[in-house]
Amino acid sequence: MENYGPLCHAVTEAFALEGVNVVYGFFPWKRAMKYVRQGKWDGTIIWTPTPERKIFLDYSDPLFVETMNFFHLKSYPFEWKTFDDLQDIRIGATLGYNYGEDFRNAEKAGKIRVDWVPRDEQNFEKLVAKRIDIFPVELVAGYAFIKKYMKPADISLITHHPKYLKKETYHLLFSKKIERNRQMIKLFNRGLSRLRESGKLKEYLNMAHSESE
Repeated sequence: MENYGPLCHAVTEAFALEGVNVVYGFFPWKRAMKYVRQGKWDGTIIWTPTPERKIFLDYSDPLFVETMNFFHLKSYPFEWKTFDDLQDIRIGATLGYNYGEDFRNAEKAGKIRVDWVPRDEQNFEKLVAKRIDIFPVELVAGYAFIKKYMKPADISLITHHPKYLKKETYHLLFSKKIERNRQMIKLFNRGLSRLRESGKLKEYLNMAHSESE
C-alpha cells in the first residue's frame, strides 16, 4: 500500500514533524514483538496495552480507538450477550493476538472452544469453508484484509456482529532495552499531538476506515 497504509503514514508523519526518519520492517506479529522486546528493533505498531507488554515496552500516546468484533458468514446469524452464549460455537483465533482478559478467562474456564492458528488468512479461509463459525478481529483490519486478499464472491458472504468483543486504544510500542527510546517516545508524542491538531491524523484514520469498507 502507498506509504505502507494510512496508519504507518501517520506514524511516519508524526516523527517527521520532529525531524525523525522512520524505517519499517515487516514480520509476523509474534516475531515483531520478540524483536522489539529483545531490542533488535526500536519499536512496533500497532498494539493494545497489556500488563505483560508493559514489563518490556513503553507505550506512546494513543493513535486511535478501535473495536474488535466477531466476523461470521451472513448465512450464520447468531446473537450473544455473554460468553455463556458462545459455548457451542466454533471460534477461530490467531496466535499472538490479544483478545482481552475476559476472552482468555472464558477459554480457561471451558466456556468457549477456541481453535488457534498462526495467521488471520487461515481463519478467514476456515470461516468461508465453515470449519469455524466466528472469528474475532478489529473491524478496520478485518475488512481491509478481506478486501485485499479474498475473492469478491467470498467477501460478499462475510459480515460482523455489532456487539464488540472489546474496545481499546492502539499505540506505538518502544523497547525499554534501547536507551534513546526515552527521547524517541517524547518526540513521537509531540509529533502526534501536532499531527492531531493539524487535522491530518483524523484524515489518515478516515482513510484507514474508508479502505476497509
